[in-house]
Amino acid sequence: MAPTKKTSCANDPRKKDGKPSMKTLESKRKRSFSRYVRRLLKEMKPKFTLQAEAVAVLNELVNDTYERVAAEASRLSLYHGKPEITPREIEAAIKVLFPGDVSKHMNLNRPMAALENQDE
Repeated sequence: MAPTKKTSCANDPRKKDGKPSMKTLESKRKRSFSRYVRRLLKEMKPKFTLQAEAVAVLNELVNDTYERVAAEASRLSLYHGKPEITPREIEAAIKVLFPGDVSKHMNLNRPMAALENQDE
């Protein structure tokens, strides 16, 4: 008797019962910056607090900005024929997406933020 061929569901994101697997659900989760928003506020204004709705709005703002910068940097790296995104593409994406003074301010503070994160 010939052995029967087993079908693998490794590439299928859904289980046999039709429900999405945990791996599929985990990949759809959005990153949350709310912890960092609260920490930054506490560092700058220790007596202030934010309501949950305000944190949710700020979190969406940061997520949207992150996705827009990443998409534009990706387009720029593909345009230049590079397989990866470098800080140069991110800097150029910020210049493209944001008005003059805002992009200048962001790019001036970028090296300081990088140096602060190196120490940790």
